[in-house]
Amino acid sequence: MIDVNDSLDSFSKSIEDRLRFTVDFLQKLKEANALYFLVNKNVVNRIEKFKNQDTAYLIHEYLNRNWQPIRFTEMANHLEPAKLAFATSAHLLDLVEALNLTKPQADLLREIKRLALKESIKDLMTYQTFRRDIWARGYQPLTSAERISLLHETKFILIANRNDFNFKVSGSNGEIELNQELYGVILDKLANHEPISLRDLRSALVPVNMNMSQMLQAITLLVGMGEVAIVSRSANDKDVIERSQSLNKMVMARNLVEYNLEFLSSAVTGGGIRIDRMHQVLLLNIKSASESAEHVSKYISEYLSLRGQKLVVDGEAVLDSTREHNEIFKIASDFLEKYLKIYISLKIISLKNRY
Repeated sequence: MIDVNDSLDSFSKSIEDRLRFTVDFLQKLKEANALYFLVNKNVVNRIEKFKNQDTAYLIHEYLNRNWQPIRFTEMANHLEPAKLAFATSAHLLDLVEALNLTKPQADLLREIKRLALKESIKDLMTYQTFRRDIWARGYQPLTSAERISLLHETKFILIANRNDFNFKVSGSNGEIELNQELYGVILDKLANHEPISLRDLRSALVPVNMNMSQMLQAITLLVGMGEVAIVSRSANDKDVIERSQSLNKMVMARNLVEYNLEFLSSAVTGGGIRIDRMHQVLLLNIKSASESAEHVSKYISEYLSLRGQKLVVDGEAVLDSTREHNEIFKIASDFLEKYLKIYISLKIISLKNRY
């Protein structure tokens, strides 16, 4: 297979031009009915996705100097001299068997003892084209008792709005419906957006008769779906919180000029939380949680007016002034009613003594 990335390198100047030229060339090749694309329909779908994906992401993934697809067994062999061993997938939904494997597939995998072969066969079963793995040096699996003990003390926090939860999740086996009674109880217990240990969470599930295995699968799914996050050990460290919020303030101020950083730092989760541009504008300007939606709306209106921009909804600019006012008011209302408490609980910002 030719490497289009290298073959077209001399035809373009900037890396952005190189990307556009490559995608356009692949499109022309497809339209010329190259047999490769007729046989490999999935490649056609991938090219279509390229058109809508972020340019920075595509450059990072496909145009770096060392881009080279590699099989799991090859990666394992490369890392073995460094004493690095495969630990687990970094994508939690990959770990839920019922979501990704049929019973015959799961039974067949259990017959395979060699890890590298098992992972390679699993990739074939699930048509996995992009792995997200964690490799560890000196990796020693925990005993079942050690694992349960650590999990009981691990804390979790709901990072999405409880009422917006969709009781569906997709995997290699397609979309499945989640048990609304079981997951509803878990979400209700997390609905105040405060950290809670797995031990305390389990105590709330006694009435619905959920065993430990079901509990772990449920929390794994919720974290993997991005609805719930694991709480960092430094969640209450004042220095970490201050530095995190200082970073957020700088990022939000920079995004007022050019919005290109979608994530803000959370000392609670120890990671980034995706927050859209309008919410960042509101977080930077709001002075009190008691402000009205009408007042908060003005922050967005002023931001757009100063830049000569119109509000964009579903990819299109809102040209009608009345509709734009209504859409801005809705954003402000949702921000106050659904999201501000979450952002404060995650310590994205602090409204205490802000001004």
